[in-house]
Amino acid sequence: MYTADVTQREIAAWLVAPICIILLVFAVGFWVRADSSRARHLNRVVVWAYLGALFLGIGGGLSTYAQTTEGLMVIVQSAVGWAASGLLPGGFVGIYDAERRIERVRSEQAREEAEQLAMGLSVINRILRHDFRNHMTVLQGHFGALEEANPERVESMREHTDRLVELADRARRMEELLRTEEWTVVDAPNAVTNVVEECRTEYEDAEFHLDGPEEAPVSVRGQLETAVMNLVENAVVHNDSDTPAVEVSVESTDSAVEIDIRDNGPGIPQYERTLRNRPGETALEHSNGTGLWLVGWFAEQSDGSFTIETTEDGSVVTLSLPHASAGV
Repeated sequence: MYTADVTQREIAAWLVAPICIILLVFAVGFWVRADSSRARHLNRVVVWAYLGALFLGIGGGLSTYAQTTEGLMVIVQSAVGWAASGLLPGGFVGIYDAERRIERVRSEQAREEAEQLAMGLSVINRILRHDFRNHMTVLQGHFGALEEANPERVESMREHTDRLVELADRARRMEELLRTEEWTVVDAPNAVTNVVEECRTEYEDAEFHLDGPEEAPVSVRGQLETAVMNLVENAVVHNDSDTPAVEVSVESTDSAVEIDIRDNGPGIPQYERTLRNRPGETALEHSNGTGLWLVGWFAEQSDGSFTIETTEDGSVVTLSLPHASAGV
């Protein structure tokens, strides 16, 4: 159009102008119809449409003025035609700008809601854990006085209270795993060694074997020791062998650092492995399955992976994490 003469450009502008206006009306209509909340941002579309009309109208009018010797009316008509044509590109810019603003507002609201929810859950979790442990401690203190009268029932009560205390401790570890922190560098062999040593003290009847390099730093988001502790404890607690045996190894490959936990137990049931894909449906069905989901979540947040293999000899879970240089 810019190579045409003034008359041709004026005619083209007046032909394109109504088409642009119709297209803009339809575009805005479809945009608002898809989400009625967008109507609150129509003012941004209108402002951008007017700006597009203003700039294109001024540009078209000045271009006509520079190339014609005719009267002011021709220049005004040309400017008005170009301005009407400028409504469409300006309106599309306005739609894009309004959509970005809507997304920013939604993201900010989602972030604030997530922070409030996390804070509330953290407070509730701490209160429940505190009350659980206090009440269970009181109950356990009274068992001695009742044991002579009915030792079998007292033993059953002890098992249930121990289970509640275990659940309280597990809730604490779940909270630690669910806290998404900044990327941190952790020495995997050192973290695994700390976990194994703690489990050796707590589970004296189990055998633990540890193998790995002296150093293998990894980049993670969250508590690596909590994730490994969850896996090692599961390998011992849910082991029906006379002597539970757990082998923990750390191997540094070219692509990642792999932590393997092998046990001689009955293997992880299929229904517990499927909890990793649907934790919300049966989160209270079995804490072991929920723990597996949490470790998988930790691996995903750390750009790693988590796999489970069950054989006749037991289970093998592998936690693969990126090298320190990959995540930081």
